[in-house]
Amino acid sequence: MLVGDGAFDISLSVPLALEYEEVCKRPEHQLSWTVQDIDDVLDYLFSLARWTPIHFKWPVLPDADDNLILELAIAAQCDCIVTFNVRDFAGSDQFGVKIYTPFEFLSSFQKQR
Repeated sequence: MLVGDGAFDISLSVPLALEYEEVCKRPEHQLSWTVQDIDDVLDYLFSLARWTPIHFKWPVLPDADDNLILELAIAAQCDCIVTFNVRDFAGSDQFGVKIYTPFEFLSSFQKQR
């Protein structure tokens, strides 16, 4: 398991954590997980996270929810954002933030080890 072994950091802000919780608990996303299962996974990820406050709003991306993630990445000085939604983060490179799909991230991460 790579999450929690110190190989990389997870950065979160309070607004993003609330967004994760809201989205994960939508009935169409729960699959076979209970609300308690979702809370347990989120609590684990939240306990590992490097919490970063966001003090600015840069409407660079078309979707406000995507801006929330980019703003966090900039404030936390993240190297990258890992998302299935690569297309919607076009322009993030101007802030020095690379965008990877989960597969690309894991592939590049394994090459570095």
